Amino acid sequence: MARRSPVEKRSRRAGVELGLKGARQVAGTSGHTRRPYPPGQQGRAGQPGRRRKRDSDYLAQLKEKQKLQWFYGIQAGQLRRYYDASRRQPEATGDELLRLLEQRLDNIVYRLGFAGTRAQALMRDAISLGFRVPDWVAADQEALSGRVLHHPQRAEVDVPAEENRVVEFFAKF
Repeated sequence: MARRSPVEKRSRRAGVELGLKGARQVAGTSGHTRRPYPPGQQGRAGQPGRRRKRDSDYLAQLKEKQKLQWFYGIQAGQLRRYYDASRRQPEATGDELLRLLEQRLDNIVYRLGFAGTRAQALMRDAISLGFRVPDWVAADQEALSGRVLHHPQRAEVDVPAEENRVVEFFAKF
């Protein structure tokens, strides 16, 4: 069951744009752009409150794990299974984890530019948004088809999270 909380609140909590509202992100009016501080009570006169001085290592790892979950729209158990599968591969675990997440069907449809977000189903409306198609996939907008040209390398994956922190988080268990 997918989480049904306000998606722009997640971007504000993470401190980075997670691309959960495609059209608003393209227009530059997303919640994170308008209010670049975390959600919640802000203090006097609506100004952002004070931040904590330093987060623990565990909290930093947890935040990076949550960013990946929210970015790809998956549950914690699914992310754990992707981590287990990537750990068994000979490549670097963090790079392999991102490669597996990028090769999910919903993500490929999003990367081809056929959907404005990973959760969106109305493809014909999303094509007009004009997202950039990465080099590891090829899209045919008229035929609504696409091909994966090769496995994505780490440099070709644009994710606002540090995969090594996620690997460290799961390595503890």
